[in-house]
Amino acid sequence: MEPFKVRFKFTQMLKIFWYGSMLTVVCTILFSIGFVEDGGGVIIFQLIGALGLLFFIPLLIFLFFAWVLRRAAFIISEEGITDKTQLYSSGLVKWNEIERMTIGCRHEVTFLTVELYHSDVFREKANPTKRLYFSLTETLSSEQIQIDVSRLAISEEDLISQFEKYSKGRFNRENITENTGWTYDVI
Repeated sequence: MEPFKVRFKFTQMLKIFWYGSMLTVVCTILFSIGFVEDGGGVIIFQLIGALGLLFFIPLLIFLFFAWVLRRAAFIISEEGITDKTQLYSSGLVKWNEIERMTIGCRHEVTFLTVELYHSDVFREKANPTKRLYFSLTETLSSEQIQIDVSRLAISEEDLISQFEKYSKGRFNRENITENTGWTYDVI
């Protein structure tokens, strides 16, 4: 069976690219202030500008190539699901590695939450950048993989029907629960 490929929503990508471009200009101005002005506090502007450029330039490059090449952001196949929605996305997650999936909204963003049987094995297979991201995510929230499906050009119902089709009925409307409330561990 041919893999099912989902692209980004064009308008949302364009909006993120536009805001990222504007913030890159602001960071460039902040970075260049130190070369024009004299003073002790100017170094802070340069640091903020440099850190902003380190964040926004890779984002813009990623969005530009995803936009121009019209590459798939999310792929559903007989092997599993492949997340390519972000620079640090999880990549291929095989069906037999997935314990449970939930879909829910948080701050007007729809997330697909994927819980794995053995997240430590999955994390060890990842490259160093993704491994760092997974470790930070685990520290901040949990061992779940969060995929922003609100940026994808597919409805929630169509996504679930594709899951059911490619996972041979293992993940369907009945067992992909809706996460209506977010729970946090109390420290």
